[in-house]
Amino acid sequence: MYRFRLGITRLDTELGFHINDWVSLALQNNVKQLLLKISLSYYDRKFHVLSAENLFASKSLNVLELIGCKLELPRFNHSTLCPLQKLHLSDVYLDEDTMENIRRSCPLITTFSLSNAWGLKYLHISGLHNLQNVKVILYSHDVDLEKVYIKAPRLRTFEFRTKRRHCTFDVDI
Repeated sequence: MYRFRLGITRLDTELGFHINDWVSLALQNNVKQLLLKISLSYYDRKFHVLSAENLFASKSLNVLELIGCKLELPRFNHSTLCPLQKLHLSDVYLDEDTMENIRRSCPLITTFSLSNAWGLKYLHISGLHNLQNVKVILYSHDVDLEKVYIKAPRLRTFEFRTKRRHCTFDVDI
């Protein structure tokens, strides 16, 4: 399977159980590109809890775009490296440990974008030697991110936009 796209406009409990099954089925069929978009209500921010272990252990996934998910990723297993090259996260809930596990699981990332993340106070990206494009956009006033640090020797483009007054960034190339 080349591409799998799933968009949910209203998340309920019953549908939530099926989402992980559908994502697992796509991964079992060696999907290359996966887009999961779950619309969030601005007021309650009901995230879909996505068990990301299978995503980042995939041997075929090159492009991943997640919108409206809460990522849960167990500790990094050195025996499984994902060939992921492009990672786009928007309106997600994740923490520093999950972000670190993603970084370690996916050393081939060339493009990374983050647009609104709750639960993440410090975004630290280093050790991704192929990283060329980074975009961090914080358009919501109540996101938790306070500091962004990126160390990427091959960085070509960096875009940082925020409405927050107290979010700083440091880029080392």
